[in-house]
Amino acid sequence: MNRIISSVVFVVVLMLFAGIALAGQDGAGGNGSPQAKKYNIRGKPVDRHAVEMLLDESEVDGSVEMGYDGKTVKELRGRFKLDTGKLAEEAAVDFIDRHRNAFGLKNPKAELKLIEKNKIKEGLTYIHYQQALNGVPLYGNIVSVVLDKDNTIKRIGSGNIPTPDIDTTPLITAEKAIEISRSNLPERLGGKIDSPQTELVLYSDLPIPLLVYRVEFLVKYGARWQFFINAKDGKVIKKADITNY
Repeated sequence: MNRIISSVVFVVVLMLFAGIALAGQDGAGGNGSPQAKKYNIRGKPVDRHAVEMLLDESEVDGSVEMGYDGKTVKELRGRFKLDTGKLAEEAAVDFIDRHRNAFGLKNPKAELKLIEKNKIKEGLTYIHYQQALNGVPLYGNIVSVVLDKDNTIKRIGSGNIPTPDIDTTPLITAEKAIEISRSNLPERLGGKIDSPQTELVLYSDLPIPLLVYRVEFLVKYGARWQFFINAKDGKVIKKADITNY
């Protein structure tokens, strides 16, 4: 009887150790895959599986830092091959589109607009995209991709936010936004005000992005003032002296 009990105890202990070993392998990345060893994720992604699939494409150990409460990639590093049959700026968007859940974008090909592409020393290419919704840019939300000389992604710095679900139809005109902005200029400025510049944008520096007109004035003594006017109700969201910016 004692021998039977001892045998049972031995088997149970063996199973426990085996279970712990398997759990450790799965925790490293699922099914003990050696690929999982290169997962270096900073932050807590909402969709971890999507982020792991992203890192799986790197030819070297990759790393990712999550932003916006884990809903978007803030920074990605590694070595990611692109489709050599396309222009680099198109292939890079294809890569982001393939991993849209990790980047928090619903339709990257429609939301990322090329604004600049330039090469610098050592053969690196920098490509910058403006995030937009229905053609309306999200003010300040830029995605930058750095490519090696063989058109391989080395780094992505992503300043986008998760694709917002808001209406992009203004209810006031740009002329009305200019009038509201002009009436809110400090009285001390006075004098001649040059023709203002206006742009319909999404102001994303808020919990929920707002559709606004960005109005910029060049006023007396070369001072520059910027206004963000709610494109729905005409309220002043923000105004600032940007002379020295």
